[in-house]
Amino acid sequence: MISKKRTGKLVALAFAAFIVFTVMACPNLPGDSPEYVAPVTGMSPGDGRICFSDKPTLSWTAVEGSAGYELQLATSEAGLAAATETPASASFSPAMALDFLSTYYWRVRAIDADGQCCPWSAIHSFTVASGEIASGTMVPSNDTTTAQSTSTPTLGWVGPEGAVSYEVAFGLSTGSLETAIATEAAYTFAVPLPEATVYWWRVRAIDGIGGAGAWSTFSSFKSK
Repeated sequence: MISKKRTGKLVALAFAAFIVFTVMACPNLPGDSPEYVAPVTGMSPGDGRICFSDKPTLSWTAVEGSAGYELQLATSEAGLAAATETPASASFSPAMALDFLSTYYWRVRAIDADGQCCPWSAIHSFTVASGEIASGTMVPSNDTTTAQSTSTPTLGWVGPEGAVSYEVAFGLSTGSLETAIATEAAYTFAVPLPEATVYWWRVRAIDGIGGAGAWSTFSSFKSK
């Protein structure tokens, strides 16, 4: 027969083990979350965003009083629970490249110094795309015999969906390039170019969180 004293000790040990497991598992139960740790907000990328990098940086507003975070990222809402990361700060980039042309879902929550969790954030989604410049749309394109009509020519192209700006690279050779930022799918040189000089150029799109798409192929033109 087990004594009442021993029985009480076993119950106490079992309860302690349950408490440890509960904290380690970081449950999201009503009333478990410390009041001073608020739900995460300011998540980027937000719903419907297109990301050109296959390792995009996910970020959110840092939560005061948090000691770290739990983040879940998956290709479906149902798969979130099986894909948990534990970033220490308010940003995260996946170690493995994400799949292009795939939509990902993610959410995050803060953890306090005692291991307690705040509620999960809302679930957000984004799509990974290559951000390529449409083939054959770059103007001027590979014409080194006909001079441009102006000494400050305009470069143009058709950009991908989700682009908010572009990085343009140009120079006298493909190995020595200057860069400039364009806020639309065109770039006009501000300073007159040297006469009758062949220039090489290429462009890539930038998404809403600063991720860069693939560079276009090189094109060339002859200045006036």
